[in-house]
Amino acid sequence: MKQFLKQHGFIFLFAFTIGVLIVFPTISVISKIGPDFKGIFPMFNNDETHYIAMTKEAYDGHYNFGNVYLKEHKDEPYITPSLAEIILAFEAKFINLSVPAAAAINDFLLPFMGVAILYFLILQLVESRVMASIFSAFYYLLFIFYFNRPINPQFSFIFLFLGLLLVLKIISDKEKTWKQLAILNFILAMVSSAVLYIYPYCWAAILAVYCLTLLFLAIKEKRIVYHFKNFLLFIIPAALFVIPYFLNLKKAESYPDYIDIWFRFGFLLNHYPAAYFNVSLIVAGLVIWYFIGKGADYKKNIFVYSLVLGGTALNWQNVLTGKALSFSTHYYPIVVLFLFLIFAFCASIIWKNYKSNILNAKSYLAVILILLLLSFLFYRERKGIEFGSSWFIMPANISALKDWQKLSGVADWFNDNSPKNSAVYSLGKNYGWFIPIYTSNNVFWNPDVGRFLISDDELENRWIAQNFFKKGIDGGYIEGENMNIWTNKFIERYQNEVIRNKILGLFKVKTRPSTLVPKEYVDRILKKIDFYRELGFEKSLKQYSADYILLDRDDSEYGYLEKEFMNYPFLELAAAVENNLIFKVIK
Repeated sequence: MKQFLKQHGFIFLFAFTIGVLIVFPTISVISKIGPDFKGIFPMFNNDETHYIAMTKEAYDGHYNFGNVYLKEHKDEPYITPSLAEIILAFEAKFINLSVPAAAAINDFLLPFMGVAILYFLILQLVESRVMASIFSAFYYLLFIFYFNRPINPQFSFIFLFLGLLLVLKIISDKEKTWKQLAILNFILAMVSSAVLYIYPYCWAAILAVYCLTLLFLAIKEKRIVYHFKNFLLFIIPAALFVIPYFLNLKKAESYPDYIDIWFRFGFLLNHYPAAYFNVSLIVAGLVIWYFIGKGADYKKNIFVYSLVLGGTALNWQNVLTGKALSFSTHYYPIVVLFLFLIFAFCASIIWKNYKSNILNAKSYLAVILILLLLSFLFYRERKGIEFGSSWFIMPANISALKDWQKLSGVADWFNDNSPKNSAVYSLGKNYGWFIPIYTSNNVFWNPDVGRFLISDDELENRWIAQNFFKKGIDGGYIEGENMNIWTNKFIERYQNEVIRNKILGLFKVKTRPSTLVPKEYVDRILKKIDFYRELGFEKSLKQYSADYILLDRDDSEYGYLEKEFMNYPFLELAAAVENNLIFKVIK
């Protein structure tokens, strides 16, 4: 252990520093709130509330994940597997902390682990502790704001790094016995299968790189049977591990709402080849490797080419399938990871050549290209980097975060006085994310409801009932709310149409204007709004489960409803906590 720390101890200092940088915004906020802090943690990313709500669902004992937010859909099949949320929920229980408090600890712990594992991945490839330290730390610095987000990438990328590390271990120069190969492939099968239940895009990256690597090795070494047997040692246990995933998928397909969810994810539409930016990055990496990689170990050379082709396949699989099975934004940090692996390998070769005084024009050109690409990537991610640094040098306006602390009493009331899984209809700007995270209750509506197995019709109805008192809803407002109503059903198709039209416009090809939300959907919502207004609030509310109404009496938009709710015969005032009123719905 002493020798190990002597050799690799520096990376743990890097990892500690990165972990502190990522957790510091949370520490800074709590420090500035001071004694007024009541356990309501700040949220810095759009998806952070969703991931923590998912973890809270597991914390409350609901491991099915049929629907995190709605009372009625708990027993339906899951759409996105949630192994990470289950693991992190058990972690929170083990250390006896709330899910948000445990997530704050993980803001340090998981990046610390990630930097260390990425270091050993790069070290396996380049055999240079200096290069491995630099590029693993730089990768996390580049995405420092992104790695503030729980589950993905904080948790999922640890498994991605482990999977790629195991691929390199399997193909390393030292000839292995079949027993050794069986053990390594079994571990790789467990890691890649686990990441399928955590974040499928990372699973696809591991699978693509490993399959391409074995294929190219079989051709290069002319040992097709050997590498096919090696592949079987991986794919057989992996197939067994993923059986529950596909059984759940088959069950989900039997539901009539299944087709709606996949259209809402934007995965079933034909697209032109997309993700041009991602592929251009990986091609740039290929160009640099072409200048430097000659003479490198052929197995590692094959691994690099597998990164290039794997990254291209991940982003352009729709060329083969005709379907967009993922979003290019999900693969961007994975492509940059592949690029950093190539950079590190090239930098280590350049450094060896420099020490041997055998640098040539291609080496200098490669250095220039690496520096240019790194500069471009850091410039592109500058806002995230600036966000993290701003908490060190600039005082933040935390008045809103102080107001959030008043919700602590609301959480206590619901946890102490309401049945678990009660449905809460809330009117106030802070409530949509708050109820699923800090109470054991559900909500009437939430913008993330569309991520689960539920029909478009019910989503629309719930959104309209939730906005029953909203004034000035017209076609333009509905378009602006399109992702809150239908998730990604239209935005991905619209963005691809815009890109397609730009490309065709370069060739003077006439195209139809892109429309964000089809007119028939807008008209349908407007008709439903008229119907619900005629139906009245009570019947609109009781169409779905609603056990309580939570009203922010100080809210500028809804505060006036206090007097109206007091006079409704189907509502009974149950509690007043700070500026919040809790009404019980009389059935």
